[in-house]
Amino acid sequence: MQLTGLPLDQKLKKLKAPIRKWNREVFGHIDLKIQAFQKELTKLDLIAQDRELQEPEWHRRYAVQCQLWLWKARKERYWK
Repeated sequence: MQLTGLPLDQKLKKLKAPIRKWNREVFGHIDLKIQAFQKELTKLDLIAQDRELQEPEWHRRYAVQCQLWLWKARKERYWK
């Protein structure tokens, strides 16, 4: 997308659609993402009740927990 030499109002108009698309893809389904991370975390916790988690499972649990915190913080920050 060529924006050089355009007045600011036209640059903003050209950026509007791509920014909206990005916002929908990244933040549009925030509750679904949080639910998916919670579900996976619960699944791993249930496995941990039956047996000790293997190292890859511990790494996955840690990654899922981090993503869950991140998305909850994003929701809190952007959707007050």
